[in-house]
Amino acid sequence: MGSVPCSPSNNDRTVNDLGWLSHLELPSPSPAPSSPALPASPISFHSLRSRGFYVKRDDLRKLPCGISGNKSRKFLSLSLLPSQPGGGPLPPLASYGGPQSNSMLALASLAHANDVPFTYYVRPLPRYLRKNRSGNLMRAESLGMRLVELPPAQYEELATATEDGDRGSSSGPSSGPSSGPSSGPSSGPSSGPSSGPSSGPSSPFPTAPFPAPHPGCLFVPQGGASGLSKLGCEHLAEEIVAWWSETAAPEPDGRLAPLAVVLPSGTGSTAYYVHEALAAMCSPSSSSSSSSSSSPAAAAVSVLAVPCVGDRAYLKKQMRSLSGGRSIPTVLGSRAKRAFGKPSPELVETWKELREEADLYVDLLYGASAWAQLLEGFENVGDWASDDGADEPRRRHPLDGRTVLYVHSGGLEGVATQLTRYKHAGLVDDDFDL
Repeated sequence: MGSVPCSPSNNDRTVNDLGWLSHLELPSPSPAPSSPALPASPISFHSLRSRGFYVKRDDLRKLPCGISGNKSRKFLSLSLLPSQPGGGPLPPLASYGGPQSNSMLALASLAHANDVPFTYYVRPLPRYLRKNRSGNLMRAESLGMRLVELPPAQYEELATATEDGDRGSSSGPSSGPSSGPSSGPSSGPSSGPSSGPSSGPSSPFPTAPFPAPHPGCLFVPQGGASGLSKLGCEHLAEEIVAWWSETAAPEPDGRLAPLAVVLPSGTGSTAYYVHEALAAMCSPSSSSSSSSSSSPAAAAVSVLAVPCVGDRAYLKKQMRSLSGGRSIPTVLGSRAKRAFGKPSPELVETWKELREEADLYVDLLYGASAWAQLLEGFENVGDWASDDGADEPRRRHPLDGRTVLYVHSGGLEGVATQLTRYKHAGLVDDDFDL
């Protein structure tokens, strides 16, 4: 396997000497989405405020290692690595992010299932959490995760180094050793969903100011935002297109009715790679043998990314770091400013409304935030600018005239911890019961 060494030969050398923050080139297995091992997640119909919509239930999708929801898409390549001919064992893992991250727990589950070390870097923990482990952090540590608190300056250096690196080129395996760093994904058009090994080189990340934690370690960017997410997102796109080709009613001109696939987004990697896969299905040069890849349903489907961590500009920047100059999905805008993770009366009311009126149970970080913006979008379909600038031309709202398919990203294991924060903030009664 053509991989990039990312470990020191002696523990006294620093990352600055070695550039260990590197993508590992992985085999790119492509089992059919409908295979028994990877069944398509179900789709249900709901309604809220007199508007019907569909929900792609990825929250019910679980890999054998225990990863569910959106992370079962993002980390599909990693989870399949040990079972692939020539793939070898899963390497030790390292990543960074928030102390209650869903990606953290998913990687801890994957490492535990494969009996490999996992090191996770965070900012200094809040005093309460340091003394009283809870939620995803408690679960991840129980699975053997090693937590490393970094001084704020070091953590920011790590985050900046990875965000400034090329995150999009590790989409598949290398057929040989790396020929040098890449400036982004292939400049040519995508050839469709991965059906086998890629010939592209691996792409080293910039350096960071501490030693590699384990020999042969694979560094996974925050939230899994890299080409490692590509395979699972291609399968998601194929499942959606196959379903819409069977479900959609034709328009008077013979084309299928338009569908907006709504994805709650942090770094936007899922939204971007689904968007990329749909574009490949529409390309005459697509070499995919999948029947859904040649379906006209792909042309009727568009992706709408909803920013849940930062604003529109942040989400676009994150997706462009993956795109290598190619197009990115439309990003939904919102008039309200929302601080990620901060308890909000609007979000908890949206969460309650979805649960009580639409029979839809989502998390409070991504799901409630996405739906607060989506409901705002439903109310303002006639008021839409193409971007943040006041001088931008006005165009049709991305929800106008489209059926909505919301992709449920999971994360429900964190709801209890999230509600505890809402109770401490006085926004939920102490006797409120899930």
